[in-house]
Amino acid sequence: MFKQLLRSFILLILLFNCNIIPVLAFTTGKEVVDHLVTVFSMWNGNQLQTKLRIETARYIAYQLMAKESIGSINWEKLNNNQKYKYTANFEKMIESKFYPRWHKLFSKGKLVINNEIKVDDEIYVKSILKLNNESDEIIWKLKNIDGELKLISLALGEKDLMNKLIHLIKKRYDKLGYDKFIKWLDKSNSNNAETE
Repeated sequence: MFKQLLRSFILLILLFNCNIIPVLAFTTGKEVVDHLVTVFSMWNGNQLQTKLRIETARYIAYQLMAKESIGSINWEKLNNNQKYKYTANFEKMIESKFYPRWHKLFSKGKLVINNEIKVDDEIYVKSILKLNNESDEIIWKLKNIDGELKLISLALGEKDLMNKLIHLIKKRYDKLGYDKFIKWLDKSNSNNAETE
């Protein structure tokens, strides 16, 4: 508890007083989850948004998630510019659709991190979210990418983020193709930004 409060305090000081994002070296999945929960708890969608976006992006594997959302075959057909543009739009979609929800959950609830299990090259962190006299299990799925542990999915109860995104995106991408899909995603992200 003290460690989390200290980390939150240091992060707040650094975010408010300078343009430097702290470089925190996390060695366990539990530390990454704890840090993401702290950042999402502070998320408010306005003045801190850019700094918090940078901080969360360090620990979320957006490119890998973007690739999985359309499938490896579709991903390999894209050139580097298309991959970059799609990943950037994918990140905006996650921010607009899920960050406000995660802020609400983690700022009002209490997350208890239970254990961490390594399976092949992935790490699963099991936790319990206590909110409004209810408890829900959240399983965080992380992977070591370029020497840093990054979130690749999370499941709240039976609802897995990547499964939901694949279901939402893959069929539409296959139907529309890259160019029309990017236009749809741009429009969707613009609509979400207007409602925030």
